[in-house]
Formats: sequence, structure tokens, C-alpha cells
Amino acid sequence: SGDGERSAEGRANADLGSFMAQMAAQGVRALPLNLAQVASVPQNANLVVLASPVAQLSPGAAHALVRWLHDGGNLLWLTDPGSAHLGLAPLARELGIRALPGEIIDPGAAAAGMQDPRVLVVSHYPPDPITRGFALDTAFPGVVALARTQGNWKYTPLLRSSPQSYTAAAGVGAPPTYSASAGDLRGPLDFGFALTRLSANPLHAEQRVVVIGDGDFISNTFLGNGGNAALGTRIFDWLLGDDTLVHLPPRAAPDRHLDIGQRGLNALTLTLAALPLLLLALASVLWWRRRRH
Repeated sequence: SGDGERSAEGRANADLGSFMAQMAAQGVRALPLNLAQVASVPQNANLVVLASPVAQLSPGAAHALVRWLHDGGNLLWLTDPGSAHLGLAPLARELGIRALPGEIIDPGAAAAGMQDPRVLVVSHYPPDPITRGFALDTAFPGVVALARTQGNWKYTPLLRSSPQSYTAAAGVGAPPTYSASAGDLRGPLDFGFALTRLSANPLHAEQRVVVIGDGDFISNTFLGNGGNAALGTRIFDWLLGDDTLVHLPPRAAPDRHLDIGQRGLNALTLTLAALPLLLLALASVLWWRRRRH
């Protein structure tokens, strides 16, 4: 908050209001945190979410986030293409993660029904505690590739682009074209990592961080795409330490499934077969009565 981040309560297209309303139904309470007004993250916080800031972070805000990590705090960092210059270098160094130039382009997006090659559709996921058993497609519009540098974390790739994807380091042309001379890198490219290490907080055995090179996938606009909401929920559950909830099947939409036993099925079949005969008999009676009169 205070750096142009996505609002946890907002209803604008880029905000996270719909997703956070779903999390609130699970008992998660989101509070805005303006590090330009407070010197540190409150000690009673369970998770800090840095949701795609668009304004320059002050050195004090960046230092507060690094100190939160030093103290064993958990973090979700959603970043987007073009955000590397926003005063986030201290945080990136602490995590041992850097953003690669440009954004990821996937020429195969059209095969997945996407008109914009900047929208990545992910169907397969690297082995990870968050995505284990997860079989839903997810969509990520406008993605920056991420790479590991050096850090005292255990890194597990969480999200990865397809082999035909590449980074458009010099910008997206029309039509998009791979150019090695411009610094483009061929896929598959990682754009999400789960980080763990022993926690400095005595209340927690493990410290957890997730960094994703896209913040739109759980925004109000894209939350309903495929398994976006389900994946976002898994990420939050894992970061909050609710491991038993991570692998629960996604909630089905109301009235999507009809469960009926054999006896009920027989009755339904009989009803469907008898209904046309009943209507035919009724029509015959009406015709006979009209003939008499």
C-alpha cells in the first residue's frame, strides 16, 4: 500500500478484491500496510503480500521488507514486466531472485484459445508442494521470467513457460519474432519460485516465500480463468502454513454436479418415458370431448 499496489479490497480490473473475498471466507484477514508511514511490519502479521507495486519504493520500505525476511517472515511477491527499477533490488538480492529483461512470449498461445501471445497458459507444473496433484489450466497475462542468483534458500520452480516460448527482451513486435541478437532467451522459462529455509522465528520451523512474475492471474479480471483462483488459494494456504488445505480438491461451482443413485435414476428414466405418453393421452381426451360437443 502506498506504492500503487493492487488493492486487496478494490473492484478495479487490476485489483484483488474478488480473490481476497474468497480468502476472507476461509478466515484470512487482509490489512493494508503502508511502509512509508510505519517503520516495520507488525509482529502479529502472518504473511506480507507485495502485489505488483508501480511506484518507486522508498529505501526505508525496501529495508523493512528485508528486515521482515531476516526475522523469519513469510512473503508473497507478485512482480510484473518493467518493475525491476522500482527500488526492489535489496529485496531481490535478499531472495537471490532476479527478473530477466522483457516479457515472455508464447507463439503457441493461439492453440490454447488466446489471441494475445503474451498470455501464457500453463497445463503442466514442476514437482512442488504447492502444485502436487494440481491438474487445472491457469492463465498468466504479461509475464516476466525469473532466474536464481545466489541466496541461502532452497529454490523450487513453481511455474514454467512452454518450450516454444521466449523472452522479448527488446519489446513485443508485430508480429512477435524471436531475436537472439536482441537478447531474447528461448524457453522453457521459470516465472515462479517457492523458497524455503529454516525460520528465524521460533514459532515456525520453516520460512516460506513465493515469487511470481505476474500479478494479474488473481486479479478481478483473470481470477475466473481456469484454475487461477484454485492456484492462488493453494499458494496462500502454503504460505500461511495450512499444508492440509493445499491438496484439497478445488471447490466446484454450485449446481455443477448432479449426484443421483440407481433408484433415483430408474425413477427419472420412467418419468421421462411416461411423460410423452401422458401428454398424448391428454391430447386424445381433449380431441374426443371436442368431437362430442
